[in-house]
Amino acid sequence: MLAGELSAVLGDVRFGHQVEVGYFAQEHDNLVPDASVLDNQRTATGADDGTCRSVLGMFGLRGDKVHQPAGSLSGGERTKLSLAMLAGGRHNLLLLDEPTSSMDQGSEKKVVAALQEACVGKTMLVVTHRNPILTMVDRVFVLENGAIVADQTPQQLGIKKT
Repeated sequence: MLAGELSAVLGDVRFGHQVEVGYFAQEHDNLVPDASVLDNQRTATGADDGTCRSVLGMFGLRGDKVHQPAGSLSGGERTKLSLAMLAGGRHNLLLLDEPTSSMDQGSEKKVVAALQEACVGKTMLVVTHRNPILTMVDRVFVLENGAIVADQTPQQLGIKKT
């Protein structure tokens, strides 16, 4: 509902003044497959090439990789590009649905670090079941059968910052 993918069953969803929502979809439907990695980043963010390359680099997309068509990237690389496009954009509220589910633990830790660095001053709502990404959040809401059963800090849940 927050991403506009579903209609609210009861009530409505309204964001505050000047809230710009960015949504990470697991399907990477925001990528233009025939456009280069750099072109995708530039189009999504409106930033200059240097800024685009800097953000892409935070997510491990460097060198000649930025000139490859987005459609030729691996699943993990497409995820990194999608996240870089959100992180480098003008969005100040990021909705991230299982952003690291297709990554190995090493890649996941690097992406978490990149999100922390690139998203300073932004609010993120993250849906995940993976602990490494939980180390970067302030609050954890645990849902069971559609109801919040826990509202705690990661530390209260035994999740240690790495």
